[in-house]
Amino acid sequence: MKLKTKIYWAPVFVGDTDWTILYEQPQTLFNVLQNDVNRDIPRGDNVFLCPSFTNLVKRILPITFPFDTKYVRKNQDVIPDSKHYLDITTRTPSFNNCINFTPHYKYIFFSEEDVNITLSSPYFSNSPHMKYGRVTPGSFNISKWFRSVNFEIILWPESDKIEFEKGEYLAYIHFDTENDIEFVQFTMTDELHNIQRVCGTSSTWASQESLCTRYDRFDKSNLNKIVMREIKKNIVE
Repeated sequence: MKLKTKIYWAPVFVGDTDWTILYEQPQTLFNVLQNDVNRDIPRGDNVFLCPSFTNLVKRILPITFPFDTKYVRKNQDVIPDSKHYLDITTRTPSFNNCINFTPHYKYIFFSEEDVNITLSSPYFSNSPHMKYGRVTPGSFNISKWFRSVNFEIILWPESDKIEFEKGEYLAYIHFDTENDIEFVQFTMTDELHNIQRVCGTSSTWASQESLCTRYDRFDKSNLNKIVMREIKKNIVE
């Protein structure tokens, strides 16, 4: 039997409102793509029988956007331009003539096993928003660090707006493991929120430290054990 790695996950909110209703149950890209499989092709032409392809897409979580919305660029700011929208946070851009903003739509993951995750734009999907901008990529170990995954968007220099469609893929999250993935939902508690805020703001209090050094701090303070204990007490059955 194929081994499974448990990936614990939860929505993370900015503010006091619980927006769990916007979050779908996770499905791997492999499972999502089954709806479009051509069942009539010869076995030798079937990419789903190629291990290099299936090993990858079985470990990618596509993140869907919850509703239709639009934002427009106004000078060095981004503002909503539709009835329904997510609040956003902007920051000083790292690239010339670009602008960065992050929708308040966040996930957090944790694992007892050694698992690195990589965030990227949804490169294998036809997501309409990608003609206006791209997701800032990043990578960290979710067994050694506890912080939310933020989907920061960088608008292309020529873009004066960005539009999202309900259900389109906002980003991919790749889980670096040889095992199949089992997603287990938990509820964030005040204690877990406090720990993720400390990790999430480490660029302000540990700006000169590498990720490995931050991982070491996390381990030596027993935060990995505290987080796992708190997660297991708050599993969504």
